[in-house]
Parts: sequence; C-alpha cells; structure tokens
Amino acid sequence: AVQALDWYGADARGQLICEAGVQGGMLTTAIFLADYFVIPAFRAELRHVLNRGEATHTLYRAVHTGQIPTEIGKRDEMLHAVSSALTRVVNVIRAWNAGHMQSALERMMAGGSEPKSEDLRRVAPTNIEGINLRGVFDFPIEKYARWILPSTAPAAAVPRAKSASA
Repeated sequence: AVQALDWYGADARGQLICEAGVQGGMLTTAIFLADYFVIPAFRAELRHVLNRGEATHTLYRAVHTGQIPTEIGKRDEMLHAVSSALTRVVNVIRAWNAGHMQSALERMMAGGSEPKSEDLRRVAPTNIEGINLRGVFDFPIEKYARWILPSTAPAAAVPRAKSASA
C-alpha cells in the first residue's frame, strides 16, 4: 500500500496494487488478533511490552509536569529543543538506574545468588523512586561563566590587550 501511494499518489485508491495492500493489511490484522486471543503467552508478552512503554511515558511525565508555554510550542525548533532536553534528562535517569541495577546484580552474584532470567527480563531502568525530581539544584555558573558565556564575564576576568602607548 505504501509503494502504491508513492507510485500513484492520491490516485492510488481504486488501483489493484493499492487494494492488494489494503487486503494484505487486513489479513495481517486478522492473524494478529487470532494469535492474541488464542495464544496466552503471546498476549502476556504483548502486555509486558506495552507496560514497558507505559513505564517510559510515566518517567517522561514525572520529569516534565505542566504545559509547554505557547511561545515555545509555536516554533518547531524550540519544541524540538524542549523535546531533546527532556529526552536527554530521561536517558540520564535511565543510565543512572541501569548502572546501579548492574552493580546490585553483580553484588548478588558475588554473594552466590543467581537470579532467574525470567525475573531479570522484568526489570527496567524506568523506576524513579530513588530520584529526587523536585529538589533544588545548585550549579556554580559564576565559576564557569567566562567559558560558557564569554560576553558576560566580568571585565576583571577578561584579559585586556595592551595599548600601543604603554
């Protein structure tokens, strides 16, 4: 169906290849639904994957609460910057969690405990119980201001060129 739309554009409807794509999609949907209703293991695995995705969305909502201001949401590049920053923060949280989970697993294995593989596949680095998301962060910007924003550095910190008369 996608190739038909690429080839024919808006005129793809009514073409045999487009109709074949639609029928193929309906067949794939029927097979999926039959598997979902008949195979309990497939249904459980699908639920597991959906829960994993929802846990990620919950982490995103925990990091960013509230609305994006209208003046930011109107411009694509600003919206992309906000989205990228949110993704970066969430990835840092997941990396931090994964590192601590790995060290906990290594301590368990060093102590002689071997967790079951089916238990390990249920663990994901999306938990936020150990992270203070509403704390106060103090970054010493003044210490690094001349490297971050050279134009705002105090005059004493910026070396001046010697004049020709000196």
